[in-house]
Amino acid sequence: RQRQMCIRDSHSTGSYYIFLNGGVVSSRSKTLEKVSTSTTAAEYEQLYHCTEEVTYIRQLLGEIGVHLHAPTIIYEDNLAAVSLANSASKIHARTRSMALQLHKIRERIADGIVDVLPVGTNDNIADVGTKALPRPAFKVHSKCLSMPFIAP
Repeated sequence: RQRQMCIRDSHSTGSYYIFLNGGVVSSRSKTLEKVSTSTTAAEYEQLYHCTEEVTYIRQLLGEIGVHLHAPTIIYEDNLAAVSLANSASKIHARTRSMALQLHKIRERIADGIVDVLPVGTNDNIADVGTKALPRPAFKVHSKCLSMPFIAP
């Protein structure tokens, strides 16, 4: 998961990739519809969308007889978003605008559906969907996504 801000209109672009058995089964790279007041709010909105997509995929797998017993790990590079997701603290004035998303993600964590863990910026493959990367990083992340790297 990752987000990047568009300079022209101040909208953030976020992306995520969902893997199953080593391959990407779902992905999203989209400019958020509303302007976020903070980086954490933008990251948390993308985390919410990723969590809901993971929930849907797990339900679909359950319907065809594939039951996952461990939570799906979601890697997040924004430490404030990771902390909010994993915290049992009350909602503060700064997080009130994302209260529904906050409750939903915490509910999914409590139900054992997802687990939100931090990932370092250098290891965040979702950067491929949000920003121009240096060639070495692009090659590494593209390989993780099973995308062939074609040199210009």
